[in-house]
Amino acid sequence: MKDRIISKASDEFLQKGVRNMSVQSLVVLLGISTKTFYKYFKNKEELLEEVLTLHYNQQFKLIQEYSKEQNPVFVFLKVWMKAFQVDNDVNNKFYSDIHNYYPELERRVESRVSNTFWLEFQRLIQAGINEGLFLKNILPEVVMESIAVLYGTAVRTDQFVKFQISADQAFLNTVALVIRGICTLKGGIYFDNYFEAHQK
Repeated sequence: MKDRIISKASDEFLQKGVRNMSVQSLVVLLGISTKTFYKYFKNKEELLEEVLTLHYNQQFKLIQEYSKEQNPVFVFLKVWMKAFQVDNDVNNKFYSDIHNYYPELERRVESRVSNTFWLEFQRLIQAGINEGLFLKNILPEVVMESIAVLYGTAVRTDQFVKFQISADQAFLNTVALVIRGICTLKGGIYFDNYFEAHQK
């Protein structure tokens, strides 16, 4: 039952935002009693923490999955393109509600998962450097911070809404260009092949 509540809450929070979804609304949608809800969660915030953690864990599994089969250039491109696509389907109210009304929860979850993400991305960048696909003189942690800032602006604010572009177009014209910028000539060939395939 706990997993069912988390799954339904995840769908509802991501589509409607956090403030627009009450515990009462959720139990009605699930066809359960309020008592059943409180058997598994102390409050809405505890449920939200589980939902946010699940959301990030699913994205991290993608990184691990892609890392097993492809070179670092393709992994970077696939992971970030997928992130744009996933976040494109998330109501911006979800992130703004968390940021504005649950800042401590946001910090707690992000600090718990961000180290894992960043270490994996830094490992990928280093693997790309070792394979001659990424430039040797780049600083992986600075590259990741640049990508994170650009990504956050592109998908979690209204900054790019005026262009009326798809998630793929937003990705290809923002974060993808940062990735292209860290590629060597050899890495650039992989990048260009991927970019051309997604321009069609």
